[in-house]
Amino acid sequence: MGTLQGSGKQRYLQLLDGALGALADNLATFGDDQELAAVRDFGRRERWDWRRLPRRAGTYRALSELVGRVRQEYHWFQWHASGPEPRHNRGYFDTIQLDASSGLPWAFDFIQLHHLQRDAPELLAKLPEYARLERDLRVLLTTDDVEIDRVGDRARELHRTAMRRSFLEQLRGSDLLGWKAGQTSLPPRARLVLDLGVEQLWNITLLRFMPDRAQFAAYVVDLWQDAREQLLSRGASGPVIADALQGAFCFSAENPAWYIIASLDERFPSVHPVHVSRGIIGPLFHNLGGGHAGADVLPATRRILAADPGAGVLHFTRQYSFAPLHELRDGEPRQIIYRQNWHDEVIVCPARHAARLARSMLGTQVRVVQV
Repeated sequence: MGTLQGSGKQRYLQLLDGALGALADNLATFGDDQELAAVRDFGRRERWDWRRLPRRAGTYRALSELVGRVRQEYHWFQWHASGPEPRHNRGYFDTIQLDASSGLPWAFDFIQLHHLQRDAPELLAKLPEYARLERDLRVLLTTDDVEIDRVGDRARELHRTAMRRSFLEQLRGSDLLGWKAGQTSLPPRARLVLDLGVEQLWNITLLRFMPDRAQFAAYVVDLWQDAREQLLSRGASGPVIADALQGAFCFSAENPAWYIIASLDERFPSVHPVHVSRGIIGPLFHNLGGGHAGADVLPATRRILAADPGAGVLHFTRQYSFAPLHELRDGEPRQIIYRQNWHDEVIVCPARHAARLARSMLGTQVRVVQV
């Protein structure tokens, strides 16, 4: 684990922000899996019922939105002092700590963020109002009460206080991503895709933070629900997901996608999952704050970081599985589970190194994205 502060912290967060932005933008352009030759060929051999899968899945678009939401969360650790709208400027964190295995901000920083939100009213009560800060700055600049060589430091102190006040004001009303193990970071969101009366096709998306890895996992699930038990329903203010189903998505990163389908299918008789995708955001390989201590660094990535110490390489790994067929077991419909290791990976790196990295990945299920 390494600690970053000052300009090093800001460079790191800018690097992370740029990589996540490029990842989100590119994921939104990728096609659906049903268009892939390998999936189509496998489905034909297994005589899949393609009607059980969403006609326009939009899985990558959903993953793009989830990555964008994670990117937004990391913005809280930055100091924003030069935006077009001064009232949106803010800052609080002087340091961040990086997880040694993922190269991403450590779980403690997210815990601290939640504590700051909880304590925001009390902390704001101790900070001077903007009018007082403005008056103090005017007095500082127009009188001789402070020695000239201390004016700059005092002005910066007043500015930091204003930035912290703005940070807390914005934070107290914000919806933060959860950090606790065993819970989802973003409550599952459901969308009704198709209603056939006796069955409904639903799409569910969610995020989960994994504190032991300091990484977020993004989930996209497509499932059918029969009429026996309404775990998903249409409420007055939008789709409603039963608590039991909401709490069923906390899987280990080591659990493959097919296991998630099998688990949901076994646990909820009225739910029939036909597709699961899970994308793990990270690790981020870099040389800042001690860099990445893991042993899973690609040789090409090592060469990039050795030649360009300020560079960063972000990985996004997605594993997915389909189960569009079912069979009767003890009188109950159960999905037919396929244990194929379907996965793909996206690597985000600086444009000047993209060609070299792409050449090293020929013949693999990897897309190289430039930032």
